Amino acid sequence: MILKFRALFEAFSRLIDGRSYHAWVVAAARLEREALLEKLATTEDGLLDREAEDRVKFCRKSAKGLKATVLRRGRRSAVPKAVAADFGVHISPDAPQLREIPANELVPGDLVELKSGDTVPADVRLLSCKDFLLDQSALTGDHAPVRKYAGMGEGKTLHDFPNIALAGTKVVSGSALGVAIMGGPVERRTVKFQAESVSHSAYGSLVPQR
Repeated sequence: MILKFRALFEAFSRLIDGRSYHAWVVAAARLEREALLEKLATTEDGLLDREAEDRVKFCRKSAKGLKATVLRRGRRSAVPKAVAADFGVHISPDAPQLREIPANELVPGDLVELKSGDTVPADVRLLSCKDFLLDQSALTGDHAPVRKYAGMGEGKTLHDFPNIALAGTKVVSGSALGVAIMGGPVERRTVKFQAESVSHSAYGSLVPQR
């Protein structure tokens, strides 16, 4: 009887978690870019290496061998200018770098580069796109490519949202930059180091493109 109750409880918990995650993805699709980045405690220059390490618990299983290209910054970027001045040292912050990592190491808040031929490694909200077409047949059975863009939009299901690319779909053409949203918003208290705010990105101003 106890085992049966536990199984039912676990099934109910998964159902609730699924609904909660669905609601989070919809919210992420509707948020303005700045508000979304704040919810995920990230920046337009990507996460610091140490921030990504702090979020390892949010990693999810991905297809074996699947890679992801992310924009990240080194540890020196976490040293505030005022601290460096107090100690009389000059530290050049690490510039954002594109790195290829196993998809299993992706964390919420990672900026992910997507290009033709890629399999989308995690659920992402698109921040910038250029002629971006997705094959969503793995989810919908429809092999007709779907145009996605970084502007705001609505949908009846998650794959209908024009600014959401779901894990497992494939990039038919074009390129995009998105932010990994799996796992939900990130509480700032779980992140040990926060980078200084920046007003630019390695990708420019990230203006939505159709």
